[in-house]
Amino acid sequence: MKEAEASGRVALAQKLNDQMQKLEEQAAAFSIPNEFGATLSQAGAAGLNATTSHDATRYFMAMPANKLELWFALEAERFRVSHRASCHNIATHTDAIIDHKASET
Repeated sequence: MKEAEASGRVALAQKLNDQMQKLEEQAAAFSIPNEFGATLSQAGAAGLNATTSHDATRYFMAMPANKLELWFALEAERFRVSHRASCHNIATHTDAIIDHKASET
């Protein structure tokens, strides 16, 4: 890859990263602390708890059977947001590798 092309890609990646950070800051202004747990509690969930280990997080609760669809929707949204954040982290690490490789040449 030519140095100018690599430099252009790095500049674009940095610009996109800056835009993503601004959007994340704006989104944080709309977030509600403990919204997930509060929504579940309002729907009748009880015993909401979690444990973590080196490679896993486990969530526990008792949920009324007629609120199962709500639980699925909330979990799907949580995973969707988590996946987006993971993709952003991968892109950030990829940018760092590109920067490092470009500086070696």
